[in-house]
Amino acid sequence: MRKSNELQIGKAGEYMVCADLILKGLIAYPSEQGLPYDVVIDNGKQLLKCQVKTTLKPRIVLQRKKETSAYIFHVKRHGKYNNSIYGLTEVDLFALVCLDTRLVGYLKNDEMPSTINLRVDSMMGQYYDEQGIVNYQKVIDLSKEIKRHSLASQPGASRIRFEKTIATSEQLSEDVFPLIIGDLRVHLNSTPESLYRGKNVGRLQVRTLSEPVVEFSHHKETPNIREGITSFGAYQDARKTIELVPICTNTLRDKMASLINRLKVGKYKYGGSERTFSTKLVYSSVITVPSPEEVLDECQRLLDEHPDWIGNTLLDKNVREAAAYSLGEIGHKAETK
Repeated sequence: MRKSNELQIGKAGEYMVCADLILKGLIAYPSEQGLPYDVVIDNGKQLLKCQVKTTLKPRIVLQRKKETSAYIFHVKRHGKYNNSIYGLTEVDLFALVCLDTRLVGYLKNDEMPSTINLRVDSMMGQYYDEQGIVNYQKVIDLSKEIKRHSLASQPGASRIRFEKTIATSEQLSEDVFPLIIGDLRVHLNSTPESLYRGKNVGRLQVRTLSEPVVEFSHHKETPNIREGITSFGAYQDARKTIELVPICTNTLRDKMASLINRLKVGKYKYGGSERTFSTKLVYSSVITVPSPEEVLDECQRLLDEHPDWIGNTLLDKNVREAAAYSLGEIGHKAETK
């Protein structure tokens, strides 16, 4: 019964294409059975071979921001198990028919992908890529969005993920597989395999992996990276010195000096820059300016005063500039609060 229904749907699409083309002033008629095309079109100059693809109604499109509907056409493959692909000499163009709306669209063979989704008018403006990349970047709470998309906050999340995985595998098995590589034919079985613990020949094995151990200074090891870096220090302990050029407003001078001292000696679990990163922080003095707006001007004055800093990689000029700018910004934010 199912095959009969599918055959009737296909025939309805072919007759609709013929009627549509005749109303457009062309000559069109159904082809013989067993040919790779369904309709022959006479445009007055040549005969064109047209393959008709018909769908009864929209279907749910997977892997979108939210479930939406579209007319889905599996175009390029044909034959038993969809093993064959239409060649450029077999078909000139494809006609896509939506029976519920009585609409027909045409595309040339060389412009046609393997699968095409046509959007539903009632859903226009609700598809992910129609929202625009700007709206997509407005996501603030990334953690919450990840949980929402992974269904972690929904009841019965494991069952929903299982159903979506099965639906995706079934669609892949229809749209993509079988893969034909020379004499090799690869099929995708959408029925999930069972997992087994222990030894079982021919079955997928489940094994638990432990957290990798990370090595820190003096060959100390622990899988906890935060504990390792604060307790033992970085793995590479080559000594280095970074000269800071701190710049802030007059009112924040003492706070800037206190901040640098905390970076140097540490606080709470942080053991300081020298113990943790083998890096010694030094500075000659804290440069002050009357207002935050003058911080960048002071940076430029220092560069004008020390032109040898520019382009001299031995002076770690990038580190100097970054430290001056970031510390100045800290002073600016603290003062405006």
